[in-house]
Amino acid sequence: CVSIENAIQSNPRNINHFEHFWEYTTMMKQVIKGAVVIAAGLMMSSGVFAAVDGYYADAGFGWTHSSISTGDTTTNASSIDKTGMGYKFGMGFQTNQNFAVEGQYVNFGSVKYKSTTASANGKVKTSALMANIKGILPLADQMSANVKVGVFRSFVDRESGMSFDSDAKPESAWGFDYAIGGQYDLNPYMSVGVNWLQLLKDPKNSLLSVDLSYHFS
Repeated sequence: CVSIENAIQSNPRNINHFEHFWEYTTMMKQVIKGAVVIAAGLMMSSGVFAAVDGYYADAGFGWTHSSISTGDTTTNASSIDKTGMGYKFGMGFQTNQNFAVEGQYVNFGSVKYKSTTASANGKVKTSALMANIKGILPLADQMSANVKVGVFRSFVDRESGMSFDSDAKPESAWGFDYAIGGQYDLNPYMSVGVNWLQLLKDPKNSLLSVDLSYHFS
C-alpha cells in the first residue's frame, strides 16, 4: 500500500491534488453543517408560524351553486343560472391547535330565472347565519386541513314577480351544514385558505371560497 508521504515524494505535484481534495472535503463539511442548521431552523419555524390560539376574524369570497330547479317555481322558466358569486365573514375562537368554534354570515348571491312570461323573470337571493365546530389537523410546515360541522338559519328573498309552487322552499329554515378546507399560516396572526361549504337542507346552496383570517394576539 502506497502512503500519502511516499506518493508526494515520488511526484511533488501530487501535493496539489491532495491540497485540493482536502479543501473540497472541508468545504463539503461546511455545506452539510449549513444544510443541517437551515433544516433545523425550518422545522422550528413550523411551530413559530402556527396560528395563535384565541379570537380570530375571517372573510371569504368565491363561487356559489344552488340546488333550485324549474320544479321549484310556477314560472315555466326556460333557463336558470344556478351559479354566482358569494361572500362570507365571521368570528371564531381557537382553543388549541386542533379545535375552534365559529359564527358566520354567508351570502350565496342570487339565482336568476328567465321565463317565457316576461313578468315572471327575476331572482332569488339566499343568505344564512351559522354556528360551527371546527376540527383542525396540522400538516407539514404552516399548513393544516380542517373540517366544520354545524347548524344554519337560511333566509330566502324572492324578487317581486316570482312565485313558487306548493313545494316551494320556505322563506327561512333551520338545517345542518358542513365544510372542508385547507389553510396556510403566513405568520402567527394571518392565514389564507380555501374552503368548500355545503348546506344539507333546502336551499342546499354551496360556496367555494378563498379565505383570509386574522388571529388577534
